[in-house]
Amino acid sequence: MTSYQGGEFTSNEIAGAVAAAALHDLHVNNFVFQGFPAVVVSLEDEMFMIRLSLGSTSTEAMPVPFNTGKQFAKAFRKKEQISSDWFRKVQDLLIELERKSSAA
Repeated sequence: MTSYQGGEFTSNEIAGAVAAAALHDLHVNNFVFQGFPAVVVSLEDEMFMIRLSLGSTSTEAMPVPFNTGKQFAKAFRKKEQISSDWFRKVQDLLIELERKSSAA
């Protein structure tokens, strides 16, 4: 876990927001693959790079601007509803992971 801006938010909270969106998708659409993907969050040049992985299969990085990641982390901490934009972006990662998992 990495803390940002003096402990104002963490990489775990961003990962939690991604996982919450993935859980919502699991309830709505189910997954084609077995298991629940790992969420990997890294910071590169003021952009959070978010990937999903399952076993040896991983998605391309989804870039999220620093301030947007901060907003997602704070919304997750407050248990606020998942925004539809955030849900769609996570859904795109899940679709990519499903595609790659079925090809492996």
